[in-house]
Order: sequence, then structure tokens, then C-alpha cells
Amino acid sequence: MSPLPLGTTGRVLEVDLASGSASTHALDERLAELFLGGRGLGTALLVERLLRLRDRHENPFRALDPLGPENPLILATSPANGTSVPTSARFHANF
Repeated sequence: MSPLPLGTTGRVLEVDLASGSASTHALDERLAELFLGGRGLGTALLVERLLRLRDRHENPFRALDPLGPENPLILATSPANGTSVPTSARFHANF
């Protein structure tokens, strides 16, 4: 296994607002290598979570209510966040 890119903690925080529970799990190293962060990583995590819902919905991309409790909201930052890299002090919201 290759190490995660610098600035990456390797963990994902998942919060269920309906139950008030929170858990952490490991970030897929392959995704961390493919997507630097922000928009790309957030989109990859969103698609991954929506594909998990295929057992309940034939096409979760079309079936989910945009404001419903099943629809994930992903906030992602880049490993460059907080550095002097231009526009790095941002996060990206995917939903």
C-alpha cells in the first residue's frame, strides 16, 4: 500500500443527523490518490454513497428527494487547505 498524500488524515467523519450518531472510517487510499480533495474527492465520495443505495432504489441518482434524509451531504477540503496555495482556503459541498 502506498502512503496517503501529505495533508490527508486518512479518515472520514460520517454524521447521521436523523439519529444524532457519528462515526469515523478509513478514507479509501485509491480515492485519495486519484483526487486531491475538494470537488473531486467530494464527488467520488458522493457517487460511492449513492451507489450503496441501489438495493433500495433502482436509480438512486434520480429517486432520492434532494432534501430527504437519505440524500448525503458531503463537505470536502483539500490537503492544501490552510497553506499559501491560491484558493486553498475553501471547502466544497457535494449533494
